[in-house]
Amino acid sequence: MNFIIDEEHLCSVLEERVTSLTFLDVNLTFDDVKTTAFVDHPEFSKLRDRLESEGYIKVCNSTWNGDRVLRPFSLNGKMEFQIGETFQCSSALGIRMKLL
Repeated sequence: MNFIIDEEHLCSVLEERVTSLTFLDVNLTFDDVKTTAFVDHPEFSKLRDRLESEGYIKVCNSTWNGDRVLRPFSLNGKMEFQIGETFQCSSALGIRMKLL
């Protein structure tokens, strides 16, 4: 099976959140704390979710690049994934795609 994604979506994007931060040991809370992180592009996340729901990968959220391929497939007809191989994050796959 071949899955298609626009190559510009093989990247990470900046995500900002506002939250509260509480230190229980000193009973101190800071409201409106802004945090930033890099996350997979939303379109890549949709593809990853689809691959998982259709049984092509097993998603592992507890480690970086921990997803594993369960069934062979290709991405954009360029990258082949075999059983047991790591399915990397969007930015890593973007670099890999550019090297092909």
